[in-house]
Amino acid sequence: MTTAKYLRVISIALSLLALVGCVERTITVRTDPPGALVTVNDVEKGRSPVTFDFIWYGEYRILVEHPEYETLETTKRIYAPLYQWPVIDLVCEVLLPLKFHDQRDWPYTLVRRQGVDTEQLIDRAEDLRQRTENPTD
Repeated sequence: MTTAKYLRVISIALSLLALVGCVERTITVRTDPPGALVTVNDVEKGRSPVTFDFIWYGEYRILVEHPEYETLETTKRIYAPLYQWPVIDLVCEVLLPLKFHDQRDWPYTLVRRQGVDTEQLIDRAEDLRQRTENPTD
């Protein structure tokens, strides 16, 4: 084979590699109300609604914080779709010229914080002050 034929074969092989499939994985966290700070596995992702990529399937720890609402702390497990199972994923990602998009939506409704009764709070503070100033022996 001549050098020109080698280059032609290499360029065809590289072109075919560019056509192989891939999987894009994203999670979108939406909250009611929007604007809550979203943290996943101790990494701040941004304010809701927020979309970010994920690499692995498994369990995720989610923390959703909003100044006027109760903090939400939960876990969520993501199971791999059929085209991501071992052996099948090899065919889907390497041999098929298709692009897969695994989009996960996680909606959360936050609960408004309960107001504190200021009179009750002051009474408790006074009671605590009296107990610390006059401890019973």
